[in-house]
Amino acid sequence: KVASDVELLEWPGCAAPVQLYVVRDGGHSWPGSEFSANLPDVVGRTAMSVDATELAWEFFEAYPRRSR
Repeated sequence: KVASDVELLEWPGCAAPVQLYVVRDGGHSWPGSEFSANLPDVVGRTAMSVDATELAWEFFEAYPRRSR
């Protein structure tokens, strides 16, 4: 678990790195977004226990695009 309401699932054996963050009882929102959190009637619950932008940057830094 990444947080009490967020779990990280990984798929070993894939040619490319794959990570799936599952937000329990989350809405159609961007985790960690104050903007989304202020629109619960529109997007549902926003998980504030993680910052999706930071997680995405960490992933891309850890797995840079390979030159062809």
